[in-house]
Amino acid sequence: MFERTEANVKNLLALRMRTPSEYVVPMERVAKLGVEGVEIFWPDGASAEEVRGMVEPYGMRVSSITVKSKLTDGGYLEPYVAGAEQAAAVGANVIFTSLKREGMPLDEAAVRLRRIGDAVAEHDVRIALETHPDLCENGDHALATMAQVNHPNVGVNFDTANIYYYNEGVSTMSELRKIIDHVVSVHLKDSTGGFKSPEFPVFGEGVVDFPGVFALLNERGFHGPFTMELEGRLTSRDNAEEQLSIIDRCVEHLRGIGVV
Repeated sequence: MFERTEANVKNLLALRMRTPSEYVVPMERVAKLGVEGVEIFWPDGASAEEVRGMVEPYGMRVSSITVKSKLTDGGYLEPYVAGAEQAAAVGANVIFTSLKREGMPLDEAAVRLRRIGDAVAEHDVRIALETHPDLCENGDHALATMAQVNHPNVGVNFDTANIYYYNEGVSTMSELRKIIDHVVSVHLKDSTGGFKSPEFPVFGEGVVDFPGVFALLNERGFHGPFTMELEGRLTSRDNAEEQLSIIDRCVEHLRGIGVV
């Protein structure tokens, strides 16, 4: 594991997956690459002890969990109440989620988001809204949403590639600068830079300015979780060696630029 002291703060590098038990690459081998966190969907019926047991023997931990809900549903709040309890039980303080207002006025959506913030705050957990339409697909929309919500436990999951996927005429750095003060977590993906392009290459083979992302966030005191979200052609779950090689190449790029 990375050693953290006040004099030597390291970035927390994580890997997004469904559950550790469903990933075809053994966690022990992922850990040896320098990955120390995982972002997971909570396995159905699993206890906190069982979830911790999936990763902690390898020096890893659950850095964030994913919660699904619909802001427009009457029961929108319950998944976050349960999710915050689960996150706290395994030592995670971030819930990653994707929400849409789907025609709901922004002020009404903000009321619901504040209620979610209040619920998770009881467990010292923060909500990270994905870089998705129609609340946070770019810096301007995310900033407007954050201003309306105005809750310390509701922030943004900044996705370095989704910025290109959902927008034209933008860059990772231009949009990150707009919302830097609201970033709760980061999804690391590379991009070819094309609007709605499904190509998310190995880190360093696309247009994302990874050194700039880390430098800007580290300057503001943010050191993670930086979660690798490998999508598109990088997500094959049929071949463990191929999957491990892709993870390794991405980590090596980050190591080569000196951020992990």
